[in-house]
Amino acid sequence: MEFLFLKLFPFFAWFSISLPYIAEAVNNIPKNITFPAVIMFGDSLVDTGNNNYINTIVKVNYPPYGKDFMGGEPTGRFSNGKVPSDLLGVNFASGCAGYDPLTSDIADLYKLGARRIGIFGLPPLGCLPSQRTLKGGAERECVEIYNKAAQLFNDKLSAELNSVNNRFPDARMIYIDIYNLPLDLITESK
Repeated sequence: MEFLFLKLFPFFAWFSISLPYIAEAVNNIPKNITFPAVIMFGDSLVDTGNNNYINTIVKVNYPPYGKDFMGGEPTGRFSNGKVPSDLLGVNFASGCAGYDPLTSDIADLYKLGARRIGIFGLPPLGCLPSQRTLKGGAERECVEIYNKAAQLFNDKLSAELNSVNNRFPDARMIYIDIYNLPLDLITESK
């Protein structure tokens, strides 16, 4: 049972961190509104293995990736186990995808009928295991300059979403903060 808990811990940690933000977004939805689909776009944080099926050199279909996943085999996830998008719906995420201009992407989704859009900010990038290993020194500390870059991006993203909400008054775009709570978990665990 303990082994199963260790495998599921990353998902439960993500879910418990995200739950207040999801609940806030859900509480602001008018009654009797349904969602015909949940569609995920993103990069490696939510890629469920899509890169295995596209022409790219960015693949993680080799060990140690997937060692803690069901069956212990690499799946193309940039993770040892499930990623949040495994539970959310249709997924078009691709590791190393980068970001296109937000406004044009939202306008395209709006034209296709999307009216409720949640946009995740960046996590504390300087605390990702790869960055702590490469740039965090002997103690594998978080890399502050990368965290500051993520904060700057998140601030600009949040401001842009406020502007976009004004341009599409019958739609609701929300910013979902995945920076602060994970950072608190990392820094308070010491």
